[in-house]
Amino acid sequence: MPGTMRGVYTNLTEIRRKVFKEVSTLAYEKADKSVDEIARQMEELPYKIIPGDIATYRESVFLERAIVGERIRMTMGMPMQGVDQPEHISDGLEEASRPEVYYQPPLINIVKFACNACEDNVYRVTNACQGCLAHPCREICPKEAISFVDKKAYI
Repeated sequence: MPGTMRGVYTNLTEIRRKVFKEVSTLAYEKADKSVDEIARQMEELPYKIIPGDIATYRESVFLERAIVGERIRMTMGMPMQGVDQPEHISDGLEEASRPEVYYQPPLINIVKFACNACEDNVYRVTNACQGCLAHPCREICPKEAISFVDKKAYI
């Protein structure tokens, strides 16, 4: 199954697919709904994609949902939001749904508060494990020797 790292299926792949699935469902099944109804359902998507009140991938379920919220916005062709002011996920929905709007630069976005600034192509399990979302150490270990204890890698 193709994934984010050379065909390896990771938690990041799963979340990305859930976001695409929910946004597609919202677009096709709710096409006849009003903008206000779609906006309300957009606000509920992070809670549907990241259910419960215990974080799975990061230190806070609120951070997980904020990241998913930004992914939802970008999937719908909306620009990223700043973290310095309160905004709803659906802010700007009406402007983004116009056919004249193709995309707003930049074409590639990085959710800054989601990035742990990991080293490229280096996978080590140490006591400095940040518990990143993709868990590449576990996914590529040929001996399946890596598990997670308290959201940190453990050999």
